[in-house]
Amino acid sequence: MLESYVRLYLREEVRAEGLVRNLPGFARFLPVAALHHGQVVNISGIARDCGVARATVQGYLDILEDTLLAFRLPAFQPRLRARERRHPKLYWVDPGLVRAVKRLHGPIAPEERGALLEGWVLHLLRAHGEQGGLFDALHYWAPHPANRTEVDFLLRRDSELAAIEVKSQPRYHTGMLPGLRAIAALPGIARRVLVYGGKRSFRTGDGIDVWPVARLQQALAEGTLWP
Repeated sequence: MLESYVRLYLREEVRAEGLVRNLPGFARFLPVAALHHGQVVNISGIARDCGVARATVQGYLDILEDTLLAFRLPAFQPRLRARERRHPKLYWVDPGLVRAVKRLHGPIAPEERGALLEGWVLHLLRAHGEQGGLFDALHYWAPHPANRTEVDFLLRRDSELAAIEVKSQPRYHTGMLPGLRAIAALPGIARRVLVYGGKRSFRTGDGIDVWPVARLQQALAEGTLWP
């Protein structure tokens, strides 16, 4: 059904509306873009893999976002210096659609789980943001690219910040926490949450909430994400 949706999208949204001049090139671009789900946008790499120009890839990404199939999550940049700028991350709007575009069937492979869950949580946050005013701005945080310190989502509401890291593994371990521990020094941090694939909720000794996915859903539904 999802693969049929992709074909319908190409036929009705892209070709019929004349959104691109080179439909075969755009069709080659889609699975390459799906491979970058949950990753920092690398326009040069995508252009090389699908055999089109960088400017063309930029236009294709705009089309994905304009037709509501994908979303680019900006990096948090408190100081807007050119050398500190980070590229956005690319997320498709549905994990099933990501797999359909890549023509993957059957059980989800372990290496897929992290990005698929991360993307699903992102759009859960976006839905509550649009409907309930959950945040004023949404970013990811990656201040030190050299050592890969990163937090998946950073929500800002007024002067407060909430950091959320997503891990698909069912067992908690402290190796999941470097980003959330590093971000504690950022001014305005009101809550740090690790969302993981386990079933137990608890708080670490340094104040990080560890929640199953269902606990995050509950907090969003009840409006208790912010302390």
